[in-house]
Amino acid sequence: MYFILSTVREAETRDRLYIVIVDHNRNDLIQRVTKVIPITDELLQMGLIQKEDQSTITAPKTSQDQMGKLYQVLQEGGDKTKSAFYRILLKQEPKLLKELQVL
Repeated sequence: MYFILSTVREAETRDRLYIVIVDHNRNDLIQRVTKVIPITDELLQMGLIQKEDQSTITAPKTSQDQMGKLYQVLQEGGDKTKSAFYRILLKQEPKLLKELQVL
C-alpha cells in the first residue's frame, strides 16, 4: 500500500512540476515550439481539446501565433491539460526542452 501511495504522490509532484515549467517558460515556448500541429493532434486524441480548439490554434500562419492560441486553450484546460502538454513536448520537442534546461 505504501508503494502505491508513494507512486501516486510522485506522479502528483511530477505533474505539478510540469505545470510550473509550462507556466514559467511560456514566452520561450511560444517563440520556439515549431511542432504545434502534432502537439494539438495528441491533445485532441487525449480528449483534452476539441476539434474546434484545434482549428482555432492552427489557423494562424506562424508557429508563434499558433502557440499563443494554444496557450489560451491550455489556460482554459487547466492543470491536466498543461501537464499533458509538457509530456507531449518531451516527445515532440526534446531538444528545445534540453536547451531551456527543463528536461
